[in-house]
Amino acid sequence: MNKWIWFSAVLVGCSTSIQEDTADTTVEGTDSAAPEPVLASIQVLNPMTGGGMKDITVSTETEETQTKAGGAANIEVLANQEFALRLASEKILDHLLYGQAGDEDFELITFAGSPSTSDAVLGMLGLDWDSSTGMLVVGADYSNWSAVSGAQVSISDTNADVFVLGNNGMPQASDIIPSGGMGMVSFANVTAGEVTVDLVPPEGVSCAPHPGGGSYDNVPIEAATVTVISYRCSTD
Repeated sequence: MNKWIWFSAVLVGCSTSIQEDTADTTVEGTDSAAPEPVLASIQVLNPMTGGGMKDITVSTETEETQTKAGGAANIEVLANQEFALRLASEKILDHLLYGQAGDEDFELITFAGSPSTSDAVLGMLGLDWDSSTGMLVVGADYSNWSAVSGAQVSISDTNADVFVLGNNGMPQASDIIPSGGMGMVSFANVTAGEVTVDLVPPEGVSCAPHPGGGSYDNVPIEAATVTVISYRCSTD
């Protein structure tokens, strides 16, 4: 029983019955009901072709499914709770989709690159990926999934290597989503642990973590894994 309820009962008098105590406990238990699940609809895309990727395993700690034709999969997470969806396949690098759910079903679209694709992109920048570190991809999209050009992203690990993909698909060292480019800022060689992420939108635009809002103060980074987070933006 809650200590304050117990103390109040003593002040009222020691004549409180065991039956009344039981009723109080039952009500208190009702208030702490487990959160309801919501449905996360995931689509996994090939960054080289833009097509959906089939047979990618999507999992939580308690559930597992695979993407079907078009790269789509559905999986349940708890409403208003943090989620971490793992993507795994021989075809791709290990990915972790991280965020906080709201109280409604939601959609996430993500690219999932192969080791060879990652090596090629980083090689164009003169970079290597230390396998003891992770990678972070920060997406910023409007409700129609178009890129938020001009959005600037920074993270607390200032030693990480940051880059974007331009309108010609070529990588360039920058922390600002370019006009006509892909709607994400990527960070390589991020120290494993947790990082804080900050996004500054262009003038006249507001952005919040997708889908459930909140903040990105403790984004998990794992060795040899790509963590993906998303912002949803709108014009003011």
